[in-house]
Amino acid sequence: MKVVHPICAGIDIHKRSFTVAIATTKKDGTYSTKVKTFSTMQKGIAQGREWIIENNCYTVALESTGKYWIPVYDRFEDFFDLTLANPRFTKHFPGNKTDRRDAKWLSELHRVGMVAKSFIPPRDIRELRELTRYRVKLIKMRSSEKNRAHNSLIISNIMLSSVATDIFGKSGMNIIEALIAGTELDEQALSTLVCGKLRSKIPDLLEALDGTMSQLQKDKIRIILDNFISLSEKIAKLELLILEKVKPYQQIIDLLCSLPGVKNTAAIGIIAEIGVDMSAFYSDKHLCSWAGVSPQNYQSAGNRRNVPAKSGMDTLHPCLYSVPTLQSKKPVLGSPTGLSQSRPGEDAARPLLPPVGLCLLLFTILYQGKSLIGNLKKLHISLLPGRRS
Repeated sequence: MKVVHPICAGIDIHKRSFTVAIATTKKDGTYSTKVKTFSTMQKGIAQGREWIIENNCYTVALESTGKYWIPVYDRFEDFFDLTLANPRFTKHFPGNKTDRRDAKWLSELHRVGMVAKSFIPPRDIRELRELTRYRVKLIKMRSSEKNRAHNSLIISNIMLSSVATDIFGKSGMNIIEALIAGTELDEQALSTLVCGKLRSKIPDLLEALDGTMSQLQKDKIRIILDNFISLSEKIAKLELLILEKVKPYQQIIDLLCSLPGVKNTAAIGIIAEIGVDMSAFYSDKHLCSWAGVSPQNYQSAGNRRNVPAKSGMDTLHPCLYSVPTLQSKKPVLGSPTGLSQSRPGEDAARPLLPPVGLCLLLFTILYQGKSLIGNLKKLHISLLPGRRS
């Protein structure tokens, strides 16, 4: 096979140590391998870096093992041409597996250019990504606390959620606090606790609140509310950090928000996951495939089978499906451009493209950097059944 990298290194990383194998190609086409193991402590990483440089090697492939690859990657980034390999595509043949063999196998694959490069954005985008992903986790934790509060109220036969749209709004929180305090809730008391449109539903509230809350449920809801308030405060602080981090990309965020349905939060999430440099993807189809919004290829004996889109980036999909354009029954990408069609027994406003197709369309537009409406019909044609490229 053709040698792509005459001198290259493969790194197998673990929690306490990482093993480096340097493959050096000779003039006759054969190659020799040097293998050495280093500690993952700061000193060990520096020693490994110096050893690789001493062997005149500046092309390195390392396996993405959990989070253990990140410290090594961060400290090698400014010195080498790094390729982060997905272990799924670099597995060694089963049997007789060792760290040294894994490192040597990775260097052999990288030597002939058989290690696909994973997309790793620049350091500032990675830091933004870390904040946005943490925000999503905190929001999920807060949602779990909300569900626990709902369950406690239902157990107590207090059907507040049947009347109030959001029991964690101002009126809902006032009512819950009164329930915990043991306040008797009559029509006069509720008139001072609720506000807005909920004031017209006081008779319904009196009926919904006619339940019995035990001391256990009161104590439990108090703890739940404390966690809810604490998580809300942490999310607010995290959002301030995110807004500070995205200041250099405000112009790009404004451009993303010019697309129908894309709001500030979704725009920041998209930037955090795919970055701002589209040259990292060699085509719009590559970007769509990486994001997991395009069908996979499955062709055998001249027959092409329908297969679903691959999983893609699980952290990117929530950003996409939070865009109202992709979820609305009457999306902005629908009838105004003539892309909706009616079928017998179906709603005339039903969008022709499914959410995955609309995501693909969105990514194609993001990659090409062109106007939405001017290219919508042309891009839509390639997504019609039987016209896949």
